[in-house]
Amino acid sequence: MTGRPADDSTQAREAYFPDLAEDLVRAGPIPLMLTGGITRRVTAERVLWNGVAVVGMAPPSPRTFPCAGGTTARRTA
Repeated sequence: MTGRPADDSTQAREAYFPDLAEDLVRAGPIPLMLTGGITRRVTAERVLWNGVAVVGMAPPSPRTFPCAGGTTARRTA
């Protein structure tokens, strides 16, 4: 959901373990959540369409973010 275009290679590795998640969905009755690496709506929809019950999404972390007390923390890595 970042709005950035991505080539096929990037799209193919966007979500962590989507193929394994889809295999697990077919193998058992427990609803499965896939989270990690999903940043685009099209990827989330594909995973949901293939049987995963819930998808966790988040944008990349900002380099700075506000902290309690009005201070600002800065990522160094």
